[in-house]
Amino acid sequence: MPVSKSGSSFVRLCSLSWRAANSAYVPFGVKGVCVSNHSVCLGDSQSVTGSRDRAAATRDPARAGEALAQGHGGGSGQGIGLTHFPSDSLSDSLSDSLSDSLSDSLSDSLSHGVGFGGLDWLSLGIYAKSRAAPSKIRDYYPKQRRYELQSVGRRALPKGRLWHCMRRVLSSVHGVDVLHDPEHKAGFLKGLETCGSVWVCPVCGAKIGERRRVEVEQGIAAARDRGWSVLLLTFTFSHGPADALSGSLRRFLGAQGHMCRSRAYRELMVLYGATGTIKALECSVGSNGWHPHRHVLLFLDAELTPLEVVALEAALYALWSSAAGKVGLGMDRLHGLTVQSTWGAVGDYVAKWGIAAELTKPKKGRGAHLTPFQLLGLVVDTGDVAPLTLFREFAEVFKGRRQLVWSRGLREVLGVGVEKSDEEIADEVTADAVLLATLDYEHWQAVIHYDQLEHTRARVLTFADAGDVIGLLDYVGLLLVRYNAEVAGPL
Repeated sequence: MPVSKSGSSFVRLCSLSWRAANSAYVPFGVKGVCVSNHSVCLGDSQSVTGSRDRAAATRDPARAGEALAQGHGGGSGQGIGLTHFPSDSLSDSLSDSLSDSLSDSLSDSLSHGVGFGGLDWLSLGIYAKSRAAPSKIRDYYPKQRRYELQSVGRRALPKGRLWHCMRRVLSSVHGVDVLHDPEHKAGFLKGLETCGSVWVCPVCGAKIGERRRVEVEQGIAAARDRGWSVLLLTFTFSHGPADALSGSLRRFLGAQGHMCRSRAYRELMVLYGATGTIKALECSVGSNGWHPHRHVLLFLDAELTPLEVVALEAALYALWSSAAGKVGLGMDRLHGLTVQSTWGAVGDYVAKWGIAAELTKPKKGRGAHLTPFQLLGLVVDTGDVAPLTLFREFAEVFKGRRQLVWSRGLREVLGVGVEKSDEEIADEVTADAVLLATLDYEHWQAVIHYDQLEHTRARVLTFADAGDVIGLLDYVGLLLVRYNAEVAGPL
């Protein structure tokens, strides 16, 4: 990598290996923009030094695009190299509007370059100076929170897949793709290792949970169109602070299996016209110890009257308490089983899937119970590492278990489609996502280096959400300059 001498200091140049497959956000290829001694170098042969010339160059997108396309750096070799490949399919109207936006950013940047280590940086649309970015950078905190919790989880599980999730680059040659979905205003990072765990990873868990929630909502909507009813069943049992999670979960799942395989249960389901179930396994912890429980969406082929719902709940409770008693579990009538039949109750519960409020707010769960991710939130908010012991116990017991299970054939009947694994969902991006840029290995190392203190991964994704490729290039470029000066040192 080339070195630029400025005064008595040497600075490693930020030669960005951006490979963009879609430049709908930049109307011309940015191949070489640098600032040297307060002059702007466009290509290999042009230097705009006066304010009048600078304004003329930036107000004329065609002229600026032509000049920028001629070279990849200034004649002096100083500055920041940016590589961005244009798309021939841009519409004229889009190109014109985006040219104006980029030109304004360039004009502002000429007089507000960032001096760093003897190198003047041309600030291309950094979010603090961009016209559109401030209104688009609106959901940064949820992303920050998820990555904060993930970082804490890594401390509890240093040998698991969580340690490298969304951090390790799969190919140091290709780098990391930054993508943007224009329809959903969502950003993605591709080319990183993922753990695909809904239990211990707040990042993968949020993505997988949201996908599962959408599928469940599609199934419920299809059931309503058919005139079916959907009941929300919650199965639990009595427990205490001395009960180990491994033993409690094993007995709980054993009792569930005994009940569902019993002849009485199967006959009850036939009597009420059950067409299928969606079972969700969950766990929290509180003053009474670990609280594993299961929510079940029960699909019936007809609407039930309130009296029929009461009768079904009584019959199910008798079966559940009997099965639980066989494995040494106890319960009471109030907490052992609840059946909710209103669409509002069902919808409220499903809406909480995927959104996972505990990922973004440190509030406590119902009845002072904390979810595993809320345990991580306590560590972030208080600095107390004691909850990591509980989180580590939870991770060991729930490893490899499925969180959400559809009964056989229900997805096909409701037209939801083929189910994907958690790992596949964690790795996928939406079909409409377009490539903004590709970060090479060196730039991603800079992002990771500052992530713990500055939440740089969340910031990169926020730029991707907004489709702000200029702000993205600017931000990551500055990170690398800092990284080389503070960590890598001069060449």
